[in-house]
Amino acid sequence: MHFCCQQGIHPDPEFRIGEVVLPVVPETKFLGLIFNRKLTFIPHIKQLRVKCTRAVNILRVLFSTTWGADQRSVLKIYRALIQSKHDYESLVYGSVRPLALKMLDPIHHQGLWLCTGAFRTSPVKSLCIESHEPSLHLHYLQLSLLSALKLRSLLKCSTWGCVFFPQWAMLFQKRWYAIAPFGLRTKAQFDELGLSSITLLYPLVSPSHHDFLQSSIVTYL
Repeated sequence: MHFCCQQGIHPDPEFRIGEVVLPVVPETKFLGLIFNRKLTFIPHIKQLRVKCTRAVNILRVLFSTTWGADQRSVLKIYRALIQSKHDYESLVYGSVRPLALKMLDPIHHQGLWLCTGAFRTSPVKSLCIESHEPSLHLHYLQLSLLSALKLRSLLKCSTWGCVFFPQWAMLFQKRWYAIAPFGLRTKAQFDELGLSSITLLYPLVSPSHHDFLQSSIVTYL
């Protein structure tokens, strides 16, 4: 794949292994995440929406206002079948434009509506309060802050300096329209919530989780 943000038409690079020319593809899947040339992750979000829609149909069978599982059980099924798909690699594709992430909001709202048994015209905020589930925007924000706090406690991690002391901070301050990397986004969130002065005294993750978190952030950067 050729990752490039240029808007004009330009030829793709040519790579060979011996006499065989390697094909250049517009998108590819790696560890369940679909990467495209401009890293917009729109193909991944569209595929994720299709998968979550199929899982929502399972909730329709299991829960009804007159029969089926209770609300608590259906919420557990919702978190296992649908919310887990949203959480997987959300640190990576969560950097897309807010308008692209809103493509997943109807699936989230439909799942909460089925779990609570509320009317179709019920406000979204009331569904979140009734089910004790935040909106997808707040959920992604929570996951990013928790991951940043876990990484912050690992001073010997190789990605620690790249996240908390990025080299291109001034560049993204001038280009306000560009999507900032993970470290700059979490720094702004820490400053807004007053968490910048917190000092972590002990590791919060196991070595296996640390390796998974490190590989995820390296993939994103």
